[in-house]
Amino acid sequence: MTWVDEWRAHLALRIESEPTYVRVALRDTLRAFCESIGVVYRISIYNDFLRWESTRGLDYKTIDGSFTPVPTTNHLNYFMNHSEHIQGQLRTMREIEELEAIATRDHLRLYTDSIMEKISLTAHYAGLRSGG
Repeated sequence: MTWVDEWRAHLALRIESEPTYVRVALRDTLRAFCESIGVVYRISIYNDFLRWESTRGLDYKTIDGSFTPVPTTNHLNYFMNHSEHIQGQLRTMREIEELEAIATRDHLRLYTDSIMEKISLTAHYAGLRSGG
C-alpha cells in the first residue's frame, strides 16, 4: 500500500457530521466523482460545491435554461478546478508521493504504522537534508 493510499484511508476514517439538510442526489454524485478522481469525499467538498454553485452555477444552466438536479460531468470537472478542498487534497497527495520517494531513495527506516508520523518524520528529514 502506498503512502497516499494510507493517507486516504486515514482521511476517510476521520468522523465528520453532515448538515441537517443535504441534497442526497448531489452528495452521492459528488462522492462518486471524488472517488473517480482519487479524492476522499468530505462534507467540506459538498459545502464548497454549494458555495461555488451559488456564485458560478448560472454559467452551467442547461440549454433550455433549467438547472439539473445532478451536475453534469463537465460541471463537476470545472468545479474540481476551482475547489480549494479538492485542489488541496490533490496537492497533498503529490507532496506525500514526493516524501515517499525520498524515504525510499534514502532507505529511511520509519518504525511506525502511523501515516501521519511517516509523513512528518520524512518531511523533517527532507528539511534537514536541504538545510531548511
